[in-house]
Amino acid sequence: MNDFEKRFRQFISSRSECKILDDGKPNVNGEIADFLLDAKRIIAELKCLDEDMIEKLQRLATEIIDGRNLEFYGEFPFSDLIESQPDKNELKKQAVLKIAGPLERHFKKANSQIKNIKRQLNLEDSHGLLILANTHNASLEPQAALWFLSVLLHRRKQDGSPICSSIDCILYLTQVHRVGELDGVKLQPAVTMLREEHYKYDGLDKYLQELLEDWAKFNNVPIFFSEKPFHEITDFSKIPMRRGGLLKDLTKRPKGLYIAVSLSMPALCGHCGARFAHPAGDGNPMYVNEPQKDLLAVGFVCPRCDGIAATYAADLVVDQKQDITTVYPWTGTVDDFLRTDWRSFIDRRNPPPNFGIP
Repeated sequence: MNDFEKRFRQFISSRSECKILDDGKPNVNGEIADFLLDAKRIIAELKCLDEDMIEKLQRLATEIIDGRNLEFYGEFPFSDLIESQPDKNELKKQAVLKIAGPLERHFKKANSQIKNIKRQLNLEDSHGLLILANTHNASLEPQAALWFLSVLLHRRKQDGSPICSSIDCILYLTQVHRVGELDGVKLQPAVTMLREEHYKYDGLDKYLQELLEDWAKFNNVPIFFSEKPFHEITDFSKIPMRRGGLLKDLTKRPKGLYIAVSLSMPALCGHCGARFAHPAGDGNPMYVNEPQKDLLAVGFVCPRCDGIAATYAADLVVDQKQDITTVYPWTGTVDDFLRTDWRSFIDRRNPPPNFGIP
């Protein structure tokens, strides 16, 4: 058992809705999965890629160089070797198959273990989750791993039914790859993948997101969610992201009546000065509170620092027209919301464009 698996087991054991099934002792009932998650609604098996396949990739490179009489000397990236070849796409597939062999073995083994637990515990309606952690296989880039896992997950028999059907979803984590940096944080991919039969997954994707947020918190590291699927992103430094964990924390510690809505975010964070990649994007966190009678306060939360990026306010007596309330920039501090002269801090000279709350 490697260090990652030990820590992940500690994380699972700290959660009240989870249970560890495999304690490492011999089991007379055959193969068993590692965990029960979400009050038995998910059967999960953890597998680690703890061997680097670089030697297999080097052997393939040697075969290509010798077989085609190419001139390559010293150390060079494998991508440099095949990029100039007319059949580079086929060579890429060969390379992935060389270094992704453990993926298929883990996939088939996990499917068997999950299937056995479903039968043993009469949990046929539970979802099967493969948690795959790349701890040492640096040769296997995340894009290649996810492409191969997608192939495994969506393979079909001749009758159209899925192969290895006990695995419904995959959570892929890697400790050996970085895809960019955000505010000094080196980004490590954490990607969820579900089968195409989405009608079965009511609430599953939300639970997996919460599990990821709690795993990040357990390790005392921030987590960011991108607005595009992983396979569609080519430059992580330019893709909009939001910081996770904040919404759930606020609902656990409410200080008033908060309403989550979706409106445009300011271009700069007034708290840390960060410039957002999508100043007019939708789907960003905003919280509404009424500190005192007739005062409506709107605060945008920065996904980078969790501070207040910008604050707006409205006097419901004068700024509410029928079902629409128009808000304006707030010039005071948070403490000023509780002053008797709070109306003097509302700046109606520069109302935000197209900004209203129904």
